[in-house]
Order: sequence, then C-alpha cells, then structure tokens
Amino acid sequence: MLFKIRTIDLNRDISRARQRHLRLSKTELVERILTLEQGFALQEEHWLCLNDDLLHWRLRAEKAEALAENMKNTLSIKDAQIHRLRSQLNEVLSNDNIRGQ
Repeated sequence: MLFKIRTIDLNRDISRARQRHLRLSKTELVERILTLEQGFALQEEHWLCLNDDLLHWRLRAEKAEALAENMKNTLSIKDAQIHRLRSQLNEVLSNDNIRGQ
C-alpha cells in the first residue's frame, strides 16, 4: 500500500496526528516512512541542483561585472589619453600659429 504524500500544516494538532499514527499497523508505518524518506531524498536532490544552478549563474554574473568594470577602466584610461593628446596637439598648433604670425 503506497501512501500519498500530502502537505503538512505546521500548525497541525500534534496529539491528533499521534493518535492517528498509533492506529496504523507496523507495515503501514514502515511504508509511510519509506515514502517520506524517498520524497525527502528527491526534494534534497532538487534543492542541490537548484543551488548548483544558482552558483553557476552567480559566478557568471560576477565574471561579467568584473569584465564590465575592466572595460570601464580601460575606456577611462583611453579617454584620459585622448584628452592629453588633444591638449598636446592644441598646444603644438598654438605654438605653430604663434610662430607663423
């Protein structure tokens, strides 16, 4: 006899549940325990798989954030270099204009 797992209310009447279990035969109790253990094992396996997926996506997100930060820093350095080169070019052009006059 397979017993169907149903949701267990955390606020259930424990003494009533105990009385119900005491009326079951040893065989019924063993079947119930085995079914619950199997259900627990499946739930734990599912939980572990979800956590593996979560870790995988978290690591990917961290890698992407680090790459984005690196690109931002690289662009900032390039912007600073361009600004410096423009300043130098303007200075050279200014000096050439002064000399040319």
